[in-house]
Amino acid sequence: MDHRAYLGILDYVVIGMTLVISTAIGLRFRSKNKKGETSKEYLLAGKDMSIFPVIMSITVTMLSGVTILGHPAETYRYGIQLLIICVGIPIGTIITSYVFLPVYFQCDVSTSYEFLEMRYGIIARRAISALSLIQMILFMSVVLYAPALALSAVTDLSLEVSIVVFGLVCSFYCAVGGLRAVIWTDVFQAGLMFLCLILLYIKGVGEAGGVSEIYRKSAESNRLNIFEFREDFVKRYTFINLFFRSMLGAMAYYGSTQIEVQRMLSMRSLKRAKTALNWSIVPVTSLLALCMLLGLVFYAIFDTCDPVKDKMHTGVRKHDQIVPYYIISRFGSVPGLTGICIAGIFSGSLSTLSSALNSLSAVTVIDFLKPIYKSRLSETRMVYIAKILSLCYGIICIFFSFIISKVGSLLAVNNTVLAIVEGPVFAIFCIAVLTRKGSEKVNLNDFFPLKF
Repeated sequence: MDHRAYLGILDYVVIGMTLVISTAIGLRFRSKNKKGETSKEYLLAGKDMSIFPVIMSITVTMLSGVTILGHPAETYRYGIQLLIICVGIPIGTIITSYVFLPVYFQCDVSTSYEFLEMRYGIIARRAISALSLIQMILFMSVVLYAPALALSAVTDLSLEVSIVVFGLVCSFYCAVGGLRAVIWTDVFQAGLMFLCLILLYIKGVGEAGGVSEIYRKSAESNRLNIFEFREDFVKRYTFINLFFRSMLGAMAYYGSTQIEVQRMLSMRSLKRAKTALNWSIVPVTSLLALCMLLGLVFYAIFDTCDPVKDKMHTGVRKHDQIVPYYIISRFGSVPGLTGICIAGIFSGSLSTLSSALNSLSAVTVIDFLKPIYKSRLSETRMVYIAKILSLCYGIICIFFSFIISKVGSLLAVNNTVLAIVEGPVFAIFCIAVLTRKGSEKVNLNDFFPLKF
């Protein structure tokens, strides 16, 4: 039996307008650049971005559509303990702004991996860059695939069409507009993400019977136990592992990955970059808290009728589908609201995907092509190659998303790659930044046995 809901014309109009506006922003910044495009303008937005758009870009680059779908589902099932990451992430963010950012600005690098060459040598730079490229491609594929899968399960949106259309549109505006366009589309898409969550929260609180009723049901089911200090390998979360995992994760993500470092390097001074990174704590923790509180709201609504257990009638087979199920079951009768919420979920994926595409092209051009061809690679040619690479990486991402749709185990592969690569890479950056010890040979010999 097909339980999927059918979107209205106005819903499709809203989703279509989201893509049109994102594309228009890319075209606007392409035509606005009257001085001629340089690699600095295209890949680093001329290093003159203002603080607010960078704050929002940092936020939505870190948090994708997977966040909007996954965190409410996780809180719905296991409780609010995940909220501890809203303590660990700010601490990791502040440490990054005072430890890693000054080094990048002092060395005047264009990519985070360029610093590794200064510290260790060209082999270290290329080895870490190559592994990070592979990691980022797999990550992008999951970011594009996950929301498309969840929404196609409960609506008439085609999985294949969603992946292709959103992937191509994102690749196009990223390619034509460069980093400046990516950052400003992030601002627009961040607004849609917050609007989606606020609409869901207001509707959900009203349906659940108010905040007091949500609190009562959550307390009765032991879902408000945040401070679980007892270390137990059987437990899904404890305070200690959540705190340190989120703190170190924020340091690794903000301090060593090009996808975030590039945003900070788009600003003209270290002071402004620090301000943007530290102020991003507010929207990051706000969006995360909204997602997790939404999980408690859903529990108060579905405590006696779990949509997953009643999948014969609801069509919901996984908890990750609860958010789209709630959207279509509650907002389906109001023209346009379902479209706004779906646009908000896909905006989370578009913002992360566009940031990753621009970072991939930057790493390929600056860390691989520029050192090889040097003076033979003119500014015009570098920009042209970067644009082509953005489109190519977008197509590769779409291709891998289709592979994931056929072989579900690649999701586990992605998580494994993230865990295996990100930790040791961050360790090498820490050694490079915090000590004068270590050499290219020693660090790579320590690094690669962990991989293979």
